Amino acid sequence: AGLQYISDQQDWAYAEGDQFSVRGLSTVSAGAQKDAAEGYVANKSLGVYVQEKISWQNRFFLTGAVRGDDNSAFGEQFDFVVFPKLSASWVVSEEPFMEGQEWLNNLKLRGAWGESGQQPDAFAAVRRWTPVAGPGGSGALVPENVGNPDLKPEVGREWEAGFDASFMNQRLAVQFTYYSQDRR
Repeated sequence: AGLQYISDQQDWAYAEGDQFSVRGLSTVSAGAQKDAAEGYVANKSLGVYVQEKISWQNRFFLTGAVRGDDNSAFGEQFDFVVFPKLSASWVVSEEPFMEGQEWLNNLKLRGAWGESGQQPDAFAAVRRWTPVAGPGGSGALVPENVGNPDLKPEVGREWEAGFDASFMNQRLAVQFTYYSQDRR
């Protein structure tokens, strides 16, 4: 079992002055042209993870896990996401019916299925506005980001199957894995 908390916060300010009327002046306020900006980005994430692994006669192994995540970039209408995982392996070469097979040293069959997620960018779910010059020089606002109160993480689902084998006193080894992954 595990717990993970990540907090990332960035504050920044920028100011620049240009076209100074008197040589030697170098402060921003002394420039004929001035530019300034500031910004703030914060992202917080909380994850909880539980995993259990069991084995039978040191030949069959089964692992199950669940991870739950919450992130400040999720939309207001979306709260928490759960990602399951399941994997199994069978060491066939340890079975009694494989005794006397001198040519095969090790054979393990394995498979897994699981989901994982990628959180959205900070503020992606929030509706934001940008000030612009409106008619006659008046102030106006235009949408910078429409936002989405239902925004949730991008979810990847994957399954895989394969085997590991070794032959000739472990001088030759073969590993094979087939997998399929999709994102939604």
